[in-house]
Amino acid sequence: MRLLAGDALGREGSADGTGIFASFRNPQGLISARGGLVLADSGNNTIRYVSFDGAVTNIAGLAGSFGLVNSADPTLARFRFPTGLATDSTGNIYVADSLNHAIRMISPANAVTTLATGFFQPNAIAVDQDSNLWVADTRNHQVKLINSGSGALLATVGDGSAGAIDSLVAAAAQFNQPRGLTFLSSSGGVLVSRQQYHTPHLHQLGHLGLLSPDRGRGCRPCRQR
Repeated sequence: MRLLAGDALGREGSADGTGIFASFRNPQGLISARGGLVLADSGNNTIRYVSFDGAVTNIAGLAGSFGLVNSADPTLARFRFPTGLATDSTGNIYVADSLNHAIRMISPANAVTTLATGFFQPNAIAVDQDSNLWVADTRNHQVKLINSGSGALLATVGDGSAGAIDSLVAAAAQFNQPRGLTFLSSSGGVLVSRQQYHTPHLHQLGHLGLLSPDRGRGCRPCRQR
């Protein structure tokens, strides 16, 4: 293992640069996209790009400034503690803008728009085979499916109560602050992780949003698939 980018002593900052000359503040989401890595620099309220040789540049947002601002100019766009990221086959980047309770989109030209609102601290996103978005609506204890073009809500999994109930009926299932999502395949569905009492738990959603009872409620530690 080696340090790709960031202060060698772990000091926070917002500097662009290569390797140890770059700095971050509480980075969270990380995806492979655009020929390198895209990172949610949560504490700086920015989205950053890290090349595989460690060069760091800013994609959108301004360090030290937060808000909910859309703009074709990415330097004028604003986020508030962005966390989860996802990308699609056309190069769009989707951002779980946690403290704005919204899902944002960054186009290949880096224009920033708001795709959907009405969440409560969403933390993760996954893109499925139809380019729709699964969202971990963390503080609402639900997982939601939205249309990536219109932002329309397509499905909701979970009754909104904190719990750990598996069900073949999506509305009867329960999560406790789901925080991570991974899309497996059209047949494998979506893996959902939640964190409670310092122990990760995994659930599996089928392609219709059904919670699988044989892969759900908690692994201590999690079973390997």
